[in-house]
Amino acid sequence: VDKLLNEKAILWSTNNLELWAVTEIEENFKERRVLVSLVCGSGAVQFLEEFTEILVEYGKSLNCNCIVGYCRPGWVRLLKPIGYNIDRVILRKEV
Repeated sequence: VDKLLNEKAILWSTNNLELWAVTEIEENFKERRVLVSLVCGSGAVQFLEEFTEILVEYGKSLNCNCIVGYCRPGWVRLLKPIGYNIDRVILRKEV
């Protein structure tokens, strides 16, 4: 929420409010990228391809190299057909 309030992140939604997403721009020594940190809503799957096209244009306008999203394994099945590839795997252990 702080990043949204401080304009470090953007809240996106479809006109009918069926898809919501939060993005921010990350930059490191290697690349500048659009990070998708949240996607939700009843239309998330339905609008996924259209939303990706919007993010591609948004990323290009900010000289980003790629779009990155941290997601659950089930999203891989939905995202691979529209050009996403597995780049890293994040493992987590509760302490």
